[in-house]
Amino acid sequence: MKLRIATSVAFAASLAALAAFASCQQTPLAGPPELKLGHQECGDCGMLINEDRCCAAILIDADGTHREHVLFDDIGCLLEYQTTKPQTKIIERWVRDYSARSWVKSESAFYLMSEKLRTPMGSWIVAFNTRPAAEAVQKEHEGRILTWDEVIVARREWMEARYGKRPG
Repeated sequence: MKLRIATSVAFAASLAALAAFASCQQTPLAGPPELKLGHQECGDCGMLINEDRCCAAILIDADGTHREHVLFDDIGCLLEYQTTKPQTKIIERWVRDYSARSWVKSESAFYLMSEKLRTPMGSWIVAFNTRPAAEAVQKEHEGRILTWDEVIVARREWMEARYGKRPG
């Protein structure tokens, strides 16, 4: 009887250890988030995301133990978030292609910044997977086509011109 109890306890302990090991080996969160329009809030301004063509997302290392997505209703909100939360460890960053309505890595996208484009928070910035796609929309809305590094600078300069020198 004691042998049977000891065997049962050892078996249960082995199962618990195996389950704990398996959970530690779980694949970390990667890739862009699933977009649920009308159900997710912007990580910067708090508005519900209702327009998929202008949104952006990042994957962050939340606390050193897990990853999570932060979504934005406007590319301008993503850029503002990065400015105000420089300590955030960003793993990956995406923007929505304005025409194709699919995720594109932010660093490989082409951006059109035009005051003739309406975006949820008035950044006037939209993204495209290819330069020809950006040029096609530029024909109608004018503006400048920018790379990721250029759009960061352009947004900062626009904010400073509009609202004055930013702290920091």
